[in-house]
Amino acid sequence: IAAMRRWRSQPADDGSLARLERAEAELATIPGLSTRRQRDPTGNPFTRLELHVDSASAGRDAWALAAELAAGNPKIALRSLHADLGYLLLDFRPVSAAELDIALAAIRRCCALPCHIDPAAARMRRGDRAAAQDRSWPKPMRAVP
Repeated sequence: IAAMRRWRSQPADDGSLARLERAEAELATIPGLSTRRQRDPTGNPFTRLELHVDSASAGRDAWALAAELAAGNPKIALRSLHADLGYLLLDFRPVSAAELDIALAAIRRCCALPCHIDPAAARMRRGDRAAAQDRSWPKPMRAVP
């Protein structure tokens, strides 16, 4: 209960709206990407940014962009639960302005280069990967010298 009281007493705008607006403006300049604001579906007082990926213009789909960013250095993790619908979600509450700069530069860099991720592999969900690994069991046993 104390944690809930503390959470409710925090200011509604922690700077995340300004970071969202900055990202929205910058991402709009990248060919193949567009954005849309999404209020939290559970009614919490924050907004995420939907990053829509037009695969024909961007040279990759949402799955591939998420996989490229996750494989990069530094690793950028976007919410990909709607990648099958063509968009990723960006949440600006936990990031600083400096971290936002890094994430936006990584997205811009990815979209400026040809896609290096296999689209079929990018679309394979973690559960699908685990199932594929399970199907390869049992592994042949090796004789121990």
